[in-house]
Amino acid sequence: MTGVGRAKDKGAVMDGAQSPGSYYLFEFCRLDTVSRTLTRRGVRVPLPARLFDILLLLVENNGRLVLRQELLETVWSERTVDDGNLQRAISSLRAALKEAGLDETCIVTVPRRGYRFGMPVTIEPRESHREKPWPDTPAAVPAEPPPRVLHLPNTAIAGMAAAAVLLTLMLWRLTAQSPPAGVATQAAFSPPPRSIAVLPFRNAGQEAGSDPSLDYLADGIPEELIDALGRIDSLHVAARMSAFSFKGQPATIQTIARALDVGVVLEGSVQRRGGRLRLTAQLNDGRTGFQIWSRTYDRDPHDVLTAEGEIAAEIVTSLTGDLRGDQLARLGQGGTPNARAFDAYLTGMAQMGLANEDAYRRAAAAFTDAATLDPNYAEAFVQRAMARTYGALTDSSPDPAAAGRLLDLALHDAEHAVALAPALGQAHATLGYVLKSRLSDLPRAGHEYDQAVALAPNDAATLMMYGFFKLEIWGDAASAVAAARHAAELDPLRPMSYRFLAEALSYAGRFSEAMEALEHARHLQPADPDQDRIYLAQVQIAEGDAAAAEQTCRGHEHYRDLTCLAWADHVLGQQPAAEAALSRLQAALGDNGAYLYAGICASWGRQAAALRWLQKAYELHDPGLVSIRINPWLMPLHGTSEYKDLIAKLGLPA
Repeated sequence: MTGVGRAKDKGAVMDGAQSPGSYYLFEFCRLDTVSRTLTRRGVRVPLPARLFDILLLLVENNGRLVLRQELLETVWSERTVDDGNLQRAISSLRAALKEAGLDETCIVTVPRRGYRFGMPVTIEPRESHREKPWPDTPAAVPAEPPPRVLHLPNTAIAGMAAAAVLLTLMLWRLTAQSPPAGVATQAAFSPPPRSIAVLPFRNAGQEAGSDPSLDYLADGIPEELIDALGRIDSLHVAARMSAFSFKGQPATIQTIARALDVGVVLEGSVQRRGGRLRLTAQLNDGRTGFQIWSRTYDRDPHDVLTAEGEIAAEIVTSLTGDLRGDQLARLGQGGTPNARAFDAYLTGMAQMGLANEDAYRRAAAAFTDAATLDPNYAEAFVQRAMARTYGALTDSSPDPAAAGRLLDLALHDAEHAVALAPALGQAHATLGYVLKSRLSDLPRAGHEYDQAVALAPNDAATLMMYGFFKLEIWGDAASAVAAARHAAELDPLRPMSYRFLAEALSYAGRFSEAMEALEHARHLQPADPDQDRIYLAQVQIAEGDAAAAEQTCRGHEHYRDLTCLAWADHVLGQQPAAEAALSRLQAALGDNGAYLYAGICASWGRQAAALRWLQKAYELHDPGLVSIRINPWLMPLHGTSEYKDLIAKLGLPA
């Protein structure tokens, strides 16, 4: 999709919506509409005229989404341009702001629609302005931390789970309240109702140089709150990865609320005082930054894990409300009281975050240690099932049976996790994912996904898995994109959210939007170079841009790069190079790459060879077959009887 715009009257718009006798102030910056200058702590930030125009338009409309077409028509009034010009200009503006010490994510991309300015802005009349030194406080630059989750004892979670529903009722009232009299608010900031972000707590003991062991509490309590609140469908809860990106950063409550698009923000601290544990929690209005309530709790911890559950339960129990028994049962499952098992689990999660074949093997070993230490630790079985499934899907060994063996083990783990914790949504989502990957019982997989979404309607990872099931099995691209967008809304500062969105959009044929989502992911945080390259090549291939894909993959020997080159070189008329890429791919994977070879041969017009490789993939139970209906390279085979027979044998819906 390409946007083209012509402005009606650039001069009238560029003067600014406010009186020229005012300044815009944000994060130690002053935007002067008369001199057309931006300064930060008194130092001028050099901006070309067009970048200044974009920034001014976004700041003038602070909190409001500025549509791409509006930007094009306003800033490029004198000529016709496309979305590429706008995307490059936004990238240059972000780079200039970052160079000046600002958080480049102050310009928030809303994929497919436009951009908005994500920082609080105030207006100061020119006559009241006096030059004065700026504070030395650095700007907040959120960074994505490594994955880390904490699981509390079932008895402790029960109280916390009960209070999660109480917090639902309180948040409904809070988001409907007006701010205190005399407090200026920005009406344009309209977060979803009953929306909350739970920040990592401060380890006050560590700050005093005395008790670094409380890091478990400082991260664990808010993580469990996020998990519990996310299971209540009436709440909009910012995902852990996005909320924790502000850990240790000096960002204001208003900045955080706008970045995460939430109405209230919970923060707190933990410390040990004379053998007792003190927890302080504070709920803040995201629009004004004002405190709504603050609570302090002193407890006598018998051990770290048990104390965490008791304190977390006390936080949410302090709110008024009621709890149904089914919600209590659903929210209290999956964790462990065993500190050593939890440590092993954390080791495995750190490996999962590396997202490569070797890391998945190491993760599975760590989860095995956790499950051995606590055989009832459902989350450990969930994650071992995921590690083994990812390992099967990324397996690059020449052993054609290796992936099947891993998937059999993963199925056993997922079924055991559901048996241990039948109210744990993630366990059902994982079972659905394993069944889909094995192509063994697709109706059952669909049932498990439905269960998962019902139990955890606001879990970003579950939504992404559910969306791809709808896409791959049912060909429902609209549902996949909708689920991916919801996941990105819940986890707006996590780059992987937008990489999954890009993949869904590319399968849906919305390539321009997919590229925009990838660009946004890279702005948030660059991934491993290999991962970024592979995602980019996937979109370029789906778009049919052989020249771009060939340039992206050239010089690399990853099996996905070789697959890319085999297709791209053929399209570009470089058949010897395409044949060489296929030969190197076959030497690396053997029969284990049967499904990939089928796609390459079909794209080359070699129908008979493609059908033979598809049959081989079926005989080897190749997990790649799950995408057979939406794989564009296989489209030339759709009319053949062999292809239709294979679809029926796989149990895919007609």
